[in-house]
Amino acid sequence: MMDSLMRKLLYYLVVKPMIFIGFGVWVRGRENFPTDGPAIFCVNHNSHLDLMVTLAIAGPVHYQIRPVAAAEYFYANPFMRFVSDHLLRIIAIDRTQSPLQGFLDGCSAELAAGNVVLVFPEGTRGEPEEMQKLKGGIALLAERHPEVPVIPIFLYGTGRTLPRGSWMPVPFRIDAFVGEAIVQDGDRNHFMATVAEFFEESYEQVHGKT
Repeated sequence: MMDSLMRKLLYYLVVKPMIFIGFGVWVRGRENFPTDGPAIFCVNHNSHLDLMVTLAIAGPVHYQIRPVAAAEYFYANPFMRFVSDHLLRIIAIDRTQSPLQGFLDGCSAELAAGNVVLVFPEGTRGEPEEMQKLKGGIALLAERHPEVPVIPIFLYGTGRTLPRGSWMPVPFRIDAFVGEAIVQDGDRNHFMATVAEFFEESYEQVHGKT
């Protein structure tokens, strides 16, 4: 009960005002968000703001989002652990002990509970507004749960607004592209190519190339 109240206060008093008023977000494809779980959100990763932006734009399903995160960072101290478990509700992955299996099992448990798993397929934050090579864990997860929709989400501007290593945000506009669900057809290479193509096309739209 208390956790639920704290999450609502965080969302309505901090997350939404900060993202929409403090920075400004232009969202395209908002209609592609599901209204309920289970689902998998596949999001590029430049900044700690990526989670906050996704929460802010996802609509009613935001309360079901469970982001995958590194245990060594988000459990670094008791305060971070409390915030991560009770407010952000992360899927904590120990990257020192069978991280792939931990990722698959942790995500599968949340999907079985009807929640939305948020995966950053690059694995870690990159340089501002630069894509890194996608890792294959997202394809394995989608293959394990072919009935669950995979929603690709491309964010641009978060890496400039709050780049890696910075704690002071700068109010740049953020662009968000929400794609249609990607169907897992059993071909991992094709699945990963489809995700990469969506990210590339979204990037080109930001820069006016399409």
